[in-house]
Amino acid sequence: MDKKNKKRKFTLTEQSDCDPDSVEVTVRNPLGQLLISADGYGDHNEPGGPIVAMEIWEGELRLLVWADINREDPTHVISLKDAWEAGYHPVDDGDLD
Repeated sequence: MDKKNKKRKFTLTEQSDCDPDSVEVTVRNPLGQLLISADGYGDHNEPGGPIVAMEIWEGELRLLVWADINREDPTHVISLKDAWEAGYHPVDDGDLD
């Protein structure tokens, strides 16, 4: 891990029965955000730029995804507020219809 730049590299591998494939992924933590880049992918502003970000915005944890390199703004902004563990309510199997 590059402590000065808070950068770490990983290799993602094919998870289906298709021919084996892999992509190098870099995770960075500048300015309190988590940014994920993948070799061969990028955002509108920079080749190799982050395609996924995780941040806290106005007290809410969220994911931003740039799924289209031709769009400057994120294509998806996903709130994770309903994934907060304090809001978990187990379902009793007897209550299922």
